[in-house]
This record gives sequence, structure tokens and C-alpha cells, in this order.
Amino acid sequence: MGGSSAKWDFSKDAEGEYSSDPCDLYNPWYGVKCNSLMTDIVSLNLHETGMSGRLPSTLGGLSGLTYLDLSRNDLFGQVPISISTGMLSLKIMNLYSNRLQGALDLGFFSKLTKLEVVNVYNNNLVGFVPDSLGSVPNLELLFMDRNRLSGYVSAAPGALSNLEKLGILQVSEGLKEAILGVVGG
Repeated sequence: MGGSSAKWDFSKDAEGEYSSDPCDLYNPWYGVKCNSLMTDIVSLNLHETGMSGRLPSTLGGLSGLTYLDLSRNDLFGQVPISISTGMLSLKIMNLYSNRLQGALDLGFFSKLTKLEVVNVYNNNLVGFVPDSLGSVPNLELLFMDRNRLSGYVSAAPGALSNLEKLGILQVSEGLKEAILGVVGG
């Protein structure tokens, strides 16, 4: 990750060296927030920072992360499955307005039960909406339009009962009808 912006200076210590610890109390990294013990990253906000490249699979190793915003950059390639298997505390996932492509694994959302916001708007995602989206009990905001996704959200009876909290749903018209048919809108 890098760019020409001063935002990317992260943090230098007294000797002018970059801190290797993103949770360093005296030299915190730009866009990184850590828990009160300064042991785990809980928020990664690198919105519109000029990043480019692929999302690394090691991103899923941030198991304490609750907030991920990598939107409005130049990220490409597939969304790593490690996000869905390692970030079990994730509540907000903003990956909109990048060049992410490929299909989301059909079970992508099955372990992300704390998710409240999913925003993958304006990428190049293709294929079917993952069935596992129907098992996210706290989902409030869902933005999936400006992709090439299709299909239905399937769920067991009662599994979508909290979706009455769904505040905004933006997807293609055909997909919107399929989702609202399940939600009862």
C-alpha cells in the first residue's frame, strides 16, 4: 500500500523511522484504530487514499476488525474469502467504488453474522448473490448495485426476521424484486 499523499506517511518515531506496530500508542498509523489495550486493530479506514492493487488474503487475519472501509480506491481482483472466515467481528464492510471482480463465494456471509452494513456498490462483481446473505441477522444497509450480480437470497423460515431493520436496499431492479420477495416488501 502506498501513494504520494501525506496521508501515507503513517508515523515516524523520534529517529525518523517508521513504526512497525500499527497500534503504537505514540505513533499510530493513519486510518488504523486499535482496541483500548492497543493489541488488536478494530477499524481500518483507508477510504479514498489512492491505494491500488489486490486485496491480500492476509487481510482476513485481522480477527478483531469491526470496521473495514477500503472504498473509492483502485483495488482489483477478487474479494478474498479470508475476510469471511477470519473477520468474525466485522460489522461494517465498505468496498464500494473499486475495480473488484469475480464472484463472491456462495458461503461468503455465513460466518459474518455481526454484519450491519455491506457496501460493494460500483465494482465488477459477477455471478450470484451469495445464499449466505440470507443468514446475516443484523443487516441494516445493503448496497450491491452497479455490479453484474443475479439470483435470489434464500433463507430458512424466520432467518430474515431482523431484515425489517433494512434501511436501504440498492441493487439492480431484477435482484431487488427477488430480495424483496423474500423479505416481504
